[in-house]
Amino acid sequence: MGRITLKKRRSAAQEAHWEDACQINHTKENISPSISSPTPSATPNSHAQSLLVRANHYEKEFRNERKKTGRLRKNIDTLVKKGEGLTMRILNHEEQAQDDKITTAELLERERIHAAHTLQEHITSTSQSLEMQRKAVLGLQREKTCVKIELEVEQRKNDDLTIVGEKKDKLLGKYRRENQALKAKCFQAPMIRKRAMEKVEKALARKDKLCAKGTYGPEARALARILVRSGCSQAKVGAMIREAGKIFGIQYVAEMSRRTVSRAILEGLVAAKMQLGYEMSATRSFTQSADSTSHRKINFESHHFALKVPHYHQSTGNTDTAPPTMMSKPKIRFAGLASTVDHSSETSKAIWLHTYKELIGTFMQSSLARRTGKQLNLGMFAQKLCGMNGDHAANEKKTAAYMGEWKKETITQDLGEEALHEKNFSEVLGVLQEWNHKKINDAGGVEAWNNLPAEERAILDLATVNSMVTSLGKEAFDSLPAVEKRALAVFLWSGCCMHKDQNSFKGGNMAMMAAWKELGLTPPIILANKYNAAAIRKVVTLEKGDAPITDAEIAALETSTFGGAKLAALAGAIFNNKDDKKGQGDIYLSHMRSKHGHNFSGFPQTSATRFGSHGEAAGELIVHLLDHLDILEIIRYKKGTSSFTNLELNIYKGLKDTSTLMELVVMALYQQSVTHPYMRMVRGPGVEELNALELGPLHTDIRDHCQKIIDDPELLLVSDSDEFYVDASFDGKPWERPEVVKACHDLVPKLQDVKTMLIKFFEGALTTWIRFSSEYAPGGLIDEATEEERDAAWMPATNDVNEGALGSYRVYMRRKPRTTLHQYNALVMFGHNETRRFMDRLFHSEDHKYVMKAARMLDASGLEKKRKLEQKEFDVKFTAMKREKAAEKERRAKEVLDHLTSVPLIDTVDEVRKQGMTIKKLDEQLDVLRKIWKDTKIPLKSHIPWKEDKQKALEEAFERHQILLMEIEDDMCLVLETEKDEETDIPIVEDFCGGEDEEDEDEDIDRSE
Repeated sequence: MGRITLKKRRSAAQEAHWEDACQINHTKENISPSISSPTPSATPNSHAQSLLVRANHYEKEFRNERKKTGRLRKNIDTLVKKGEGLTMRILNHEEQAQDDKITTAELLERERIHAAHTLQEHITSTSQSLEMQRKAVLGLQREKTCVKIELEVEQRKNDDLTIVGEKKDKLLGKYRRENQALKAKCFQAPMIRKRAMEKVEKALARKDKLCAKGTYGPEARALARILVRSGCSQAKVGAMIREAGKIFGIQYVAEMSRRTVSRAILEGLVAAKMQLGYEMSATRSFTQSADSTSHRKINFESHHFALKVPHYHQSTGNTDTAPPTMMSKPKIRFAGLASTVDHSSETSKAIWLHTYKELIGTFMQSSLARRTGKQLNLGMFAQKLCGMNGDHAANEKKTAAYMGEWKKETITQDLGEEALHEKNFSEVLGVLQEWNHKKINDAGGVEAWNNLPAEERAILDLATVNSMVTSLGKEAFDSLPAVEKRALAVFLWSGCCMHKDQNSFKGGNMAMMAAWKELGLTPPIILANKYNAAAIRKVVTLEKGDAPITDAEIAALETSTFGGAKLAALAGAIFNNKDDKKGQGDIYLSHMRSKHGHNFSGFPQTSATRFGSHGEAAGELIVHLLDHLDILEIIRYKKGTSSFTNLELNIYKGLKDTSTLMELVVMALYQQSVTHPYMRMVRGPGVEELNALELGPLHTDIRDHCQKIIDDPELLLVSDSDEFYVDASFDGKPWERPEVVKACHDLVPKLQDVKTMLIKFFEGALTTWIRFSSEYAPGGLIDEATEEERDAAWMPATNDVNEGALGSYRVYMRRKPRTTLHQYNALVMFGHNETRRFMDRLFHSEDHKYVMKAARMLDASGLEKKRKLEQKEFDVKFTAMKREKAAEKERRAKEVLDHLTSVPLIDTVDEVRKQGMTIKKLDEQLDVLRKIWKDTKIPLKSHIPWKEDKQKALEEAFERHQILLMEIEDDMCLVLETEKDEETDIPIVEDFCGGEDEEDEDEDIDRSE
């Protein structure tokens, strides 16, 4: 019964499988012909649509086939489960029929084998059917992809046909237009050819276009300024322009004269002053800086402004309607060099005020000021001036103080005038009456006032008005809010950072030099000049025995110097002298470059006192110590005498002296540890916009760094790792020259007291740092200034611009000594301040005319002649004043001497403390001994202010006087009787006391001499 059921089920499954397989084959037969044979007559669009329909149909059939495949899989799973149940039943049947006959077991075995075989066949057929279905599905997917591709191709063909049609239309229109243009050109060809020929003829025959109606235009004048600034002689500018025109096929009839070129240069000066006036009227604040030097015994001052200026890039619109915008960062403007009759701060202040007035006059008289409506006066300069910077010279600080006082006085005067203008007539009249009454009372009453001369009354009237205005201004200033008062009164000063480091290096070197005697150490050898060297050699050698040292030898010792700084200066004079006719610079460079490569830049310029050159020279001497000794030997044996000069001998001995090398090592280490890092932070690349007023914390850090080295000098003397510069260098960055530090460390074990000298050097430098950075002290003006005030008073960290301007002037005057001062200012101001951009951006024709007119007036005024005449008159006046002072001094000295001659000198020491010996009499006695008897050991009056001190000094002086008198008496007891020997004709000198000792005679003669 079980077998019959199993056969029926197997038959039903097999039939379902075969039906599905037949249906799939039939579907494939129906699909293949329909895909492979499209209708030939169908259009591309209809064909594509039919393909899309068939693709959708195939997709539906694919989904149906997938469903059928799922049903087949379920049937197979059912059959597998039934086969497993049948197997279990067979096993159970075998257990029950163990005792039955063998026939039953065989029957069951055959049935099991048949059922298994049937199941295996069914599984195989089902797997084949599934594989056929999978292949059919893949075929359908490929057919679908092909249909989509064909559809895209057809769509692209349609798009291409549309594009081709549009291009054909465009090309057709283009060809039609070109055809019409060619026809028009053919029609106009004769006229075009005629105009071209005329243009060529005009270009070939073109004459001087730079000169119109006898006047050179702005372009020609600008070209002349450029050529002169580039080094061309003023007399050669015209010829240069003519030759350049020939190269470009331009023929110039006129040639610019030297006088015209000179006036064009002065026009640049006028334009530069107009620019500074315009920028001063536009800026909100500015600072100024100055420096001075002498050139051929005449003092010159350089002036610069630091302020925010407009952009002068050419705009596309009208310059009147589009004024230039202000820059966000300040720029430095050159205000020119000025010669001063002396080096006083009063004169420097007067020069600054004269500069202000020149800028005001030049700008306010110009058409640019009228067109822009800007105003400029001294009051605006005073209100906008926020500070000064420069070096640390006393006269520069004093000048800054004078300018601060002028600022305060001018602002007070302006406020007083404003307050006076705001009063009505009755109030003004009341104030005038009050001050007039005070004026008359000060003069001594009405009668005394009426008796005064008219000129003196006019002077008093003017002084009274000024005092009244100043009083009103002070009241107005005191009534302002605190914020406004601080804004008006702010005036800051900062010193040049390069001078801070330079003076600190000098302070450290002086402390190190003084430490040798202070600590009782063996000092460096004396490096004497050739005049003192012979005298010093006699002192330090044994050739004189016990002979006393003369005054000349003592003076030679005192005036001679020693040490590393002196050696560096001497080495610079030999190896890189500022005068190329002196020294051994070529031999030095040739030797060093052959040994160390052509990148060797030469010995530092200590001969020209270049900044930081002594520290650099110390490092150079330490790194190439043996090379420098070899070069000196070469220089020595190249001479016929094979000997050193005194200068070469000093360097040779100094490089072998331990104490001198010790100073060189200390100087080089300080240069690497402090100077180079500090300069990178205040002057290196990327810090051009650094505000000097923001450097207070930096100077606190550098003082802390010096103290750190003083506390632990091993940080700089011992290299315990490759990155020990993190603690030893001020900025914690790698060394500027690592080879210098390495060479110093190699010498340190041989230098016993190098640690002590390093501490002394840093102590001296620290003291100087504190003194030269006092403007940043807590509670000072800079420390208490707000961020806005510091920004308004922006000033550069160094005074390089003024130092460079003065140096450039000296170099320029060596090359072109006939250049006048205002012409030099014109060239430098026009180039440095970018005046050409200012003119291109804002100038109109009327501005060019104004500049030309002002330059002619400036040229005719004889500025250079007036400057020299003013200097000559001052020199004559100053000489007369000095001569008068000298005569007055001589007259007073004669009177004093005559008086002292009449004063009797005391006879005994006891008279010093007698009753009646007043301070005046004590001073007279001391003056007699000091001025008549030339006792130089008597202290000055200021050093002995008290009577007791004067008495003691007089007692000591009188004792020395008595000793001197006794010596004179001993000498006078010799009576020289000169008799001539008839045979030898030699004078015979006899001692009055008897005795004719030859040695005593020599001693007496020497003493008398």
